[in-house]
Amino acid sequence: MKCKSIFCLILLVIVGGINVAAAKTTYDLSAGDRKDKLNFNIAGDINGQNPNVFSELKWTNLKTYEIRLNGKSDINDRAFLEGSVGYGWIHSGHNQDSDYATDNRTGMFSRSENNAGNGHVVDGSIGYGYYIDKRTNSNTAFVAGYSVSKQALRITDGNQTYSDFYYQTQPIGPFSGLNSTFDTRWKGPYIGLSYEKQASKKLNFFTRFEYHFINYYAEGNWNLSSAYAHPKSIEQSASGYGTVFSVGTEYQMDKEWALKAKLNFSRFKSKDGVHKAFAADGNIYEMRLNEANWNSRVINLSLTKNF
Repeated sequence: MKCKSIFCLILLVIVGGINVAAAKTTYDLSAGDRKDKLNFNIAGDINGQNPNVFSELKWTNLKTYEIRLNGKSDINDRAFLEGSVGYGWIHSGHNQDSDYATDNRTGMFSRSENNAGNGHVVDGSIGYGYYIDKRTNSNTAFVAGYSVSKQALRITDGNQTYSDFYYQTQPIGPFSGLNSTFDTRWKGPYIGLSYEKQASKKLNFFTRFEYHFINYYAEGNWNLSSAYAHPKSIEQSASGYGTVFSVGTEYQMDKEWALKAKLNFSRFKSKDGVHKAFAADGNIYEMRLNEANWNSRVINLSLTKNF
């Protein structure tokens, strides 16, 4: 299923407001601060050798302003549908690019420290829930669905911090013209549990855990390298898994409006996969993608409307 189709379904749930007769529908608009880190490393060949870690890229301290729209609609007193769409603007971040000649990250011959404070992130999910335990002051629900998360990252303001001239790498110091991109996509089904507890007439607490079965894909454009093709220089693919944990509190101002504060942690990891390098002469070289990792933390405040 293509991502565009997934986001259309999500918008159908949220904006269209799946209006089942006598159903309760809730819309939640939030804004918050997000902090991510992402990394991957590849071997020198498809067998994971020559060397076992040839190149490694890390994005750290990626800070993002994020907005998100959530929707939830009861089908009956036991089941519900839910959807979520989020967008974020990356405003600061750091990138490190390291290359090695020998195994276990030894024999480093190149390293650059670069700016990663540009780009954006997009997230969406659509799901189904069923209350397996529903009481007057608390409920527990099983949830299952499909999610898509994307990062569109940009690397600029290059600064070479280590260089071995035997390999004819970039001279040490700042260099101009760097404007490389790296776009990732983490998508797949998930299952999980959610729990809500009414502490008082006005105050609710909630928590949720999800386990994701992930398909990872990425493309990169290394704009300064004449050895690579453009605009697609590299491509990565692998399966993987992820976990999402959230906790928060909700204050009910009246029957229709509520304020909510939420803390969300995500951790996604690929298994080993395939890294393809597209050469300028038309050849394609395959290497092993050892792993790709993405961690995220989001703190947001939201205004909730009940219908």
